[in-house]
Amino acid sequence: MADSRYWSSKFWIGSYLQRDKIILKKLQSTNSQQRPDTVQNTLLRRFFLELTQSFIIPLERYFASLLPLRKYYQVNNKLPIIKEFDKEEFLKTLDQYGPQLTSSLKGDWKELYKHFLSTSNFSLWLSNRRQEANAKIYSLYIEIIANCHLENDLNLSQLTEIELIDLVIKFKELIQRLETKNDELLITINQTLKDEYIEKLKLKLKILIEENLSDDMKMLFDKSARISSS
Repeated sequence: MADSRYWSSKFWIGSYLQRDKIILKKLQSTNSQQRPDTVQNTLLRRFFLELTQSFIIPLERYFASLLPLRKYYQVNNKLPIIKEFDKEEFLKTLDQYGPQLTSSLKGDWKELYKHFLSTSNFSLWLSNRRQEANAKIYSLYIEIIANCHLENDLNLSQLTEIELIDLVIKFKELIQRLETKNDELLITINQTLKDEYIEKLKLKLKILIEENLSDDMKMLFDKSARISSS
């Protein structure tokens, strides 16, 4: 949504925002001076780029507030999730953090956003942002687990065997996912890091099974490993 065609055809900018007299004077000046069309095109591109940035910043700011804080990335916790985008809550933020902070253009910005929030363009933007954010969240989550210290971070000696088994299953699932190709949640992790994480997780998995589980459970997971590899 970063060009003049989007604003003119999708938003009918004149219905919500006042005309920018400064850009109009600049365009008229280039006409009177008979300057090349490329000059006008450059002015228009810059105008709509700055307008788009001013429009997007409040959306990005609100979306960022929906992301989980670093303190929620814990080895013994579930994967943190993104909060739902509340349209009414977002609109309330505009009085303090709206585009008026970065744009001199006057008009009914709130109504403009209301219109945008009801369009497929917003749905596409939100879907893309959630996909990107989920990949980053998952990447950080795996990094924390792969680099954790089993005893210090998980207090292994204090866990019951059921809790240890849950950890073994969790680590095995993470390894399997890292070994999967074309996983959207892994797009931010390059192959070198994947291999490093897999190696670290496999080492932790070995310690969990061999040094912390009962003999019966060791035999069960050993048998399971042989079946899956055959």
